[in-house]
Amino acid sequence: MTDSLLIPLTPEQSTFTFDGGLAGRMTDPVETALRDISGQHSPAENTEIPFLAARAVVLDDERTTAAFGRRTEVWLDYGTTSGSLTPAEAREVLEAMRDFLPRLEAVIEIAEREAADDFPGDPELARLHLEAEDLRIKAITEGAQA
Repeated sequence: MTDSLLIPLTPEQSTFTFDGGLAGRMTDPVETALRDISGQHSPAENTEIPFLAARAVVLDDERTTAAFGRRTEVWLDYGTTSGSLTPAEAREVLEAMRDFLPRLEAVIEIAEREAADDFPGDPELARLHLEAEDLRIKAITEGAQA
């Protein structure tokens, strides 16, 4: 286990504050400097979303704790997707990420070698190709409607 005193968190990232809508307490998220890479959002939208973020959450509404108990979770965000994990599950995710990173680096090295042969293509040929494809689709569509 890492000594959390060695990790530079802001006071807001390491202190629980009450959230009335949640009926519990949470820390501010820690976020990657890297912003989201989703192809489902525009580049401008992606700049607003962290690639990864995590916060600690305690669900302990005093009105319902006796019935439902108290739960501590780690909320982990990957772009706009969120997961709710127990601390033990979050630790498993951390270990899986540590195992994955050297293999990701190996994949990147393979891609970097292959990228040496990349080239941008000819925009005029691309335009002509797309126009021909549009005409082909139009002919198929019109033929199916006849």
